[in-house]
Amino acid sequence: ASANETRGATTRPGALVGRPDLAITKTADAASVSAGSPIGFTITVTNNGNGTAYNVVLADPLPPGSGISWTIDPAVSGCSISSGTLGCSYATLAAGDSFSVHVTSPTTSASCATYPNTATASADNNAAVQASASEQVLCATIGIIKTADQSIVNAGDPIAFTITVTNNGNGTANGVAVTDVLPTNSGLSWTAGSPSKGSASITSGTLSWAVGSLAPGESAMLHISSPTTFATCGVVSNTASVTTTNDGSGTSTATVTVNCPA
Repeated sequence: ASANETRGATTRPGALVGRPDLAITKTADAASVSAGSPIGFTITVTNNGNGTAYNVVLADPLPPGSGISWTIDPAVSGCSISSGTLGCSYATLAAGDSFSVHVTSPTTSASCATYPNTATASADNNAAVQASASEQVLCATIGIIKTADQSIVNAGDPIAFTITVTNNGNGTANGVAVTDVLPTNSGLSWTAGSPSKGSASITSGTLSWAVGSLAPGESAMLHISSPTTFATCGVVSNTASVTTTNDGSGTSTATVTVNCPA
């Protein structure tokens, strides 16, 4: 082309096409919880591009398990759970826009496991993106042992028992409580010492010990005692029971023989 033709040409700029750029993050409410505490995940989908994403869809098959029942909390418009899968649909997600959804479930002593979870987001004009997270439910394992200070005593000597409760699990044991219907052999009059944890009392012949929570590996002890008389002679048997609000229960029995002279 001649110089004159070049100077007279018209330049037309190209049209700018916006491009979406979907990103997804998923975070667990906690790395682990003790049985009885809720678990949950937060999923956030963001359009980091400079164009609109059309027909954005989020799909999240939620992990199943015993005692697990997923809900959206708080409710999010466009999101629901059907047949165990979280689904969200949005007609458009403009450049820079995002949405978040939080799912949660209660747990029980039967829920102890690891819950892996992967969510996928996609759009008509954006490839699928994924994010994963997991949360673990830890169980307590409560145990109780009752031991006699001495297995054999003479009439007139005191008898005593020590009750020990221990959490042998990996999760915290909550609402630990011990109940002990004390022996009623003649000549007995029971008193409770100060427990190493919680509070204890004896009412109408029954020991009630509110231990509270026990961390993994933690123990608590309580000592009870009674005088004896000639009328007590024989076997004194005693069974203590422990319960929790997020684990099982247990019992333990110990005996003392009170010997009398003849």
